[in-house]
Amino acid sequence: MYLGRATCPGLQQPRRGNIFTLVRIGGKERIRTGYLPRHLAWQALTTTILPKLHYPLAATTMTEKECNFIMSPVLQGGLPCSGIVRTLPHTLVYGTTKYQGLRIPSLYTEQGIAHIFILLQHGHQPPLTGNLLRASLQALQVELGVVGFPLEQKISPVVFLATDCWVKHAWKFMLSSGFTIQPSASDPSLTLRQDNDSFLMESVLSSNFGSDVLRRLSRCRLFLKVTTPSDITMGDGNKITTSAWQGAQDNTQPSHYEWPAQSIPPAADWEIWRSALQSTVCSNSRILRSPVGAWTDTKLLDHWMWYFSPSLERLYQQQPHVAPGTWSFYPRAPGRPSRDALMSFIYETSTNSNDVPHNIYPATIDSQGTRYSLTGYTTAPIRHGQETASFVLRFSKRLTHSTHRLNGLFKISRVLTTVRQLREQSKTLQPWQLAKDSTKTHMARRLWSLKVLARLDVYAQIMLFPAA
Repeated sequence: MYLGRATCPGLQQPRRGNIFTLVRIGGKERIRTGYLPRHLAWQALTTTILPKLHYPLAATTMTEKECNFIMSPVLQGGLPCSGIVRTLPHTLVYGTTKYQGLRIPSLYTEQGIAHIFILLQHGHQPPLTGNLLRASLQALQVELGVVGFPLEQKISPVVFLATDCWVKHAWKFMLSSGFTIQPSASDPSLTLRQDNDSFLMESVLSSNFGSDVLRRLSRCRLFLKVTTPSDITMGDGNKITTSAWQGAQDNTQPSHYEWPAQSIPPAADWEIWRSALQSTVCSNSRILRSPVGAWTDTKLLDHWMWYFSPSLERLYQQQPHVAPGTWSFYPRAPGRPSRDALMSFIYETSTNSNDVPHNIYPATIDSQGTRYSLTGYTTAPIRHGQETASFVLRFSKRLTHSTHRLNGLFKISRVLTTVRQLREQSKTLQPWQLAKDSTKTHMARRLWSLKVLARLDVYAQIMLFPAA
């Protein structure tokens, strides 16, 4: 029981034995048999019965039909006792006095407004209610698998894919009423982690599949725990993995979100899944029409498990769940496979991060017992890019105390370079190599550091406060 309203765990409301039944029947009989003057009957209706009905609306998820069913006996008993014909159209009953209405609040509209008020009041607050709302909104985004914050959309063709819950009911009211809520900059959202990547559900929606097909595809996607083609692509970014094609979960790749429980879809759903992939992102041979490119999310390296070293022909496994810096490597299996066979690895050997070479690349594998087969790997310099980014971060933190000296030293009207160009320039700006003694070397290094930091700071200011 919450706010005087009996609710189920899924926020479905029981139809009988609740406060609304007692109020709507009891209120009607009390007004009808009380022999009150008309003005007192109207006062009892507007100040006693209706507030009782409005009080628990913040916790309910009733449809408009259910709200009308609850209000029907209240209006049938209250309006005649107040001197108003009981058959008055609801447009006038719920209308404002400006348009000759009775100004009786609509139960369904009051419920929707109460939901919006809760979202605005508690959406970014730390207590329990705010945490539950944020968790439900984030779960809604994962379940839908489309770009954008749901509550800021005016039209959504995927609302029927969401699980029935309080947030979905509030969202449906907002869609029908034209209300939107803009997210804050700190609200998480679904992201693309590789170049030339896209959202699977967005591609499916552009193909104009029916609602039944969309439900089947959503079940398959939730079971595989994927949102983009890169989540089901081999390491080279050119082909759909065998497990995703056959409808099997791949535990060798990290999961980026907390996923809802989804049972194994039937075989008919997987047939539709493969057909939808062929019509949207790949060919009959599972080759992507537009291969995904380099990674854009360097944080993914902290969770990626498998790497390949072409020079050593070793497969490396990162195991942060065991202990930080723990790795294992697998040497290549003896023998030379045929041209089309996959490279196999066996015999796990533990090691640490200090013994891991720098020229390793994220890879995807197929596991068969204790034997692992390499299905692909990307040769993009992701690991080097992450080290450069962490160097700039440490470098910037170390010299933050010197930034106040830069305002009077540099006056730049326009910066046309990007962060990537700054990183490339940082490799060539080494004036200390021209110094001969240790004192000049120290001063030259500091001067170069201040210059690079100043250019990074100016670029950040232009990005945060662009000119009108």
